[in-house]
Amino acid sequence: MSDRTDVLVYGATPAGIVAAVAAARLGASVRLVGPGSHVGGMLASGLNTAEAAHMLPESLSGMPLEFFRRSGAAYGSYGPLFHWESHVAEAVILDMLREAGVDVRSGGRVLRVVTGGGRVVGVDLASGEQVQASN
Repeated sequence: MSDRTDVLVYGATPAGIVAAVAAARLGASVRLVGPGSHVGGMLASGLNTAEAAHMLPESLSGMPLEFFRRSGAAYGSYGPLFHWESHVAEAVILDMLREAGVDVRSGGRVLRVVTGGGRVVGVDLASGEQVQASN
């Protein structure tokens, strides 16, 4: 089965999430494919909470700050929160993806990467799905 999207992002890590949400907010159809069953990578695994506590709030902006504010709101805080539970981080991320209209697919192990014109134009997944991207 072949499917088409404007933008295909592989990897449901913080970088992949930001890329997917940003593209979708700009009007592109976006598919985010991750190899595992969860989204968020280190951000949702609990590892970043220790590091986030050392960040200066004034050094944050954009989607990272949006994530920290949404995490705070999930706990009833009016400001950014730098300590969270993994399931809360994943829920915040999934909300951001859903609100942006990103099509999230889990368990998408890549079998083959299709290139053309010096760029990735699609992937064949172990599920049998073929995803083609125009951007």
